[in-house]
Amino acid sequence: MALDGLQTPAYDILSTILYDPSLPAGVGPFFLLQHHLDRLERSVRELEWDECVFDRDNIVEKLYEAVKGKDQSLRIRLLLSCTNGVTVESFPFKPLSDPTFPYDNTTLPTWDVYLDTAPTTPSAFTSHKTTYRPHYSASRIRALPPDSITSEVLLYNPNGEVMEGSITNVAFYRDGNWITPELTCGGLGGVMRRELFEKGVVMKGIVRLESVSVGEVVMLMNGVRGSWGGVIRG
Repeated sequence: MALDGLQTPAYDILSTILYDPSLPAGVGPFFLLQHHLDRLERSVRELEWDECVFDRDNIVEKLYEAVKGKDQSLRIRLLLSCTNGVTVESFPFKPLSDPTFPYDNTTLPTWDVYLDTAPTTPSAFTSHKTTYRPHYSASRIRALPPDSITSEVLLYNPNGEVMEGSITNVAFYRDGNWITPELTCGGLGGVMRRELFEKGVVMKGIVRLESVSVGEVVMLMNGVRGSWGGVIRG
């Protein structure tokens, strides 16, 4: 999805990655790294950037340079710029659970989840993860309690189809299966969403806004925290 018809702001392509040296070989130390790299490459292609911007080996090298000598878990913010190359920032992060273990609805949900009060129009900036995020900020301002760090808002498109959360993908338990919204609804192809789909934990489908009930438990997921439970509060 290129930016045809949009007034293009300045932006970088973004990926947020868990670095955890305690993860087993083949899983860590960068959780879901290949999925992150695949998504970056796809964004460069679909946003019609110069293909030379994406250099898989260079990105991996920059990541390892950023964590050299560090033995604690970190949240990595990787920025890919069409003019300034690769930037890697790191922040302390303490995982609250094993990100490799999928959430199931027998586990107590820990987050409060709210439906947005206005629709969001899908665009390249909802389909790709970038630093241009005013639509997510607006959604959070409209729907979330002030200063909450364990709350999420779910975006929906003008057709009344759930898209995603502001910092997560989401799945709903329907007829014995976890259903995550199709990307055609306008949301981001998250790396944890991909991982859980490939493992058969979630299926893809359309989730209409009117089918979502206050009090129901949903699965939230992203590439740093893994997957965990939330409750629809309103």
